[in-house]
Amino acid sequence: MFVSAILLAGGRTRRAGRPRALDETGGRSAVAAVAEMLLRTCADEVVIVLGKRIADSNPNLPTGPRIRIIADPEHVEKERALLRVGLDAAHPDTTMYLIHRVDGPSLSTPAVNRILAHYLRGGRPIAVLVHGVGLEYPVLVSRRLREELIEPGQGNWLRCLIERDPSRFLVLRVDPRGAVRPVPTFAARAAAAFRRAPEKAD
Repeated sequence: MFVSAILLAGGRTRRAGRPRALDETGGRSAVAAVAEMLLRTCADEVVIVLGKRIADSNPNLPTGPRIRIIADPEHVEKERALLRVGLDAAHPDTTMYLIHRVDGPSLSTPAVNRILAHYLRGGRPIAVLVHGVGLEYPVLVSRRLREELIEPGQGNWLRCLIERDPSRFLVLRVDPRGAVRPVPTFAARAAAAFRRAPEKAD
């Protein structure tokens, strides 16, 4: 198994006039903090896809043999376009994608590893987190669905997958202590529960 973590940092979500991906905590930008968390997980590589506004700011990102940093060549900054860039850059031996956003929930490394473990035991090609009545990141997707992920289209890519076949989803909930539990009755109602899906990538 080869896990490619893809971190989408488009720069369209803004706070106080600047991209949220550049918000700093403890001297690190948000995008750097999430990238470092992913590096501590079981992922074999971390692919960071930067929108133009983030790339131009030269954020202080981690480096190393397991990390790859790519700027969106088309400067579209929409999530579907950034995801396609990340999928194209992922290692050819990838068997599973862990797709995350800078503005996703704040998760610990052990929590992400527990999510991975549930996914591997669950037997379904897609795993998502539920928060309230909506779905959250990270999203885990089998490489077998790569063509569905990269196909052109309008709207949020995750919404499209749900509407196509909600039964393919393993839905998980993370409690405040970081424990991960499946939500067995949620998959059949996933399309209805998935509320407004933003078109931005962070």
